Amino acid sequence: MAMATKLQCLPWLLLIHSTFFLVCHTTALTLDHASGLHPVVLLPGSTCSQIEARLTDAYEPPSPLCAVHKGDGQWHRLWKNAAAPDADATCFADQFSLVYDDAAGDYHNAPGVETRAVSFGSTRGFLAD
Repeated sequence: MAMATKLQCLPWLLLIHSTFFLVCHTTALTLDHASGLHPVVLLPGSTCSQIEARLTDAYEPPSPLCAVHKGDGQWHRLWKNAAAPDADATCFADQFSLVYDDAAGDYHNAPGVETRAVSFGSTRGFLAD
């Protein structure tokens, strides 16, 4: 199939996908929420998403390996969509986790972990490293 034919199919596929999403979303809104709220992790963009983390002195790592970047003030890559997370899944899970604050009724990063999305909404985040 030629590229032009494939591109002509794209709007229809997007329409079907968005319709399915809206139906599922409105159905989910009508469900009983008595069981409580559940956190949702949103990753910016759909490809080449990147999230960086900076570890402050308040961060308490689960292992010495996770403390490599602690207190150096530098941003390091925590998540890159194009590749799997670092080999040490324990550090990744600890630094990427959310903590629920009952008093504020909100979620925030783990203590001592600051995060940011790299070049969100632009093509500058498409790095090959």
